[in-house]
Amino acid sequence: IYRMGAGLGPATAFLYAGPAINVLAIILTARILGVELGIARAVGAVIFSIIIGLFMHLFFRNEEKEKAQVTLRSIGDAVLTTDKNGIIEYANPATEQLLELKMSDIVGKQHDEIIRVFDSSTRAPKDNPIAKSLKNKTPEIMEEHSLIISHNDHDHVVDITVAPIREKNGEIKGCVLVAHDVTELHNMTRKLDYQASHDDLTGLINRREFEKRLSQTLDNARVDNQQHALVYMDMDNFKIVNDSCGHLAGDELLKQFCSVIKVHVRNTDTFARLGGDEFAILLTGCPIEQAKNIATDIQNRLQGFRFQWNDRSFEIGVSMG
Repeated sequence: IYRMGAGLGPATAFLYAGPAINVLAIILTARILGVELGIARAVGAVIFSIIIGLFMHLFFRNEEKEKAQVTLRSIGDAVLTTDKNGIIEYANPATEQLLELKMSDIVGKQHDEIIRVFDSSTRAPKDNPIAKSLKNKTPEIMEEHSLIISHNDHDHVVDITVAPIREKNGEIKGCVLVAHDVTELHNMTRKLDYQASHDDLTGLINRREFEKRLSQTLDNARVDNQQHALVYMDMDNFKIVNDSCGHLAGDELLKQFCSVIKVHVRNTDTFARLGGDEFAILLTGCPIEQAKNIATDIQNRLQGFRFQWNDRSFEIGVSMG
């Protein structure tokens, strides 16, 4: 950053050096506190500060305009600017890649025709940060990950920051948007979250997640006065299959056993593998008599279930309560 700043003059060098010092302090603090995700956001904030500095020089220091433009074209984050009416005036190559649009299809268009922001979890539309920034004349930082859908319907999870661009007299000239693509990080986080809450073999909820949901359901029952039911199941003859035919057979039996039971589980229920051959179903909003009927249906279905492995056949049942 120092070397970049050295070529742009003292004022620009100061803009670069300040954020560089800040990010070191923030990262050290984050590491001491163990806040790993905070580091990523801190770095993003510093990058945004640098980009704002570049645009200040792009508009106010004509002699450095070319150098600033070269730097903006090299930045990996999507950067675009609008005038005070929200018409897009500039977009860097990273914006073209993010939106999968050519520069000619972006520049000159109203911002809400090009940038539409959604919630990354629910896919519900979010308020456009450019419109908010221009209206309120303040920076807009979208705290949670947002979703931008490209022209070719590809999802990109991004962190978005928008800030007004002001004239020397303080009047709003437009705004600058920076979108940092965190799709890979988002997908990795979701994968880790899934692995932490699901059983690898069967894909069912694991014991830890089940106990968490059970605790939440009990709390809700006290508040809402609703009835819920818990069905505990222990597979019969699993040890015989596992010991006589091996672990591959045991694993296949577990998967087939779960497939039979899933037919009777509602979308609102939680079916979990607690460990080994132990399973449980949390029936939410289910009166006891209905829960008994569901348990009976599962038991009857399993009475006719036979597990085939090579030339051997095993009768598989279940004990439940």
